[in-house]
Amino acid sequence: MTNDAGCEVPLADHTVDVVFCFDALEHIMRLEQVISDWHRVLRPGGRVWIWWSPWRGPYGHHLESLVPLPWVHLWVDARTLFHACAI
Repeated sequence: MTNDAGCEVPLADHTVDVVFCFDALEHIMRLEQVISDWHRVLRPGGRVWIWWSPWRGPYGHHLESLVPLPWVHLWVDARTLFHACAI
């Protein structure tokens, strides 16, 4: 769940032990707002777990469940890759 659209995460203050951010951070435009909201909902001592694959990494295309080939996005253009996944 993200609050990048301008709305808050619909949780009460200090009620979350862990915030998971999986392959999303690079898509968040209002990063300061999102991080502030994570801080609001986290309990004291809560943690944020962030994971992402850099574009030049082996699975930077985020399609590893559909196309389990490392670095495929570097030798096949995005349109062809997305078309292959849609079939």
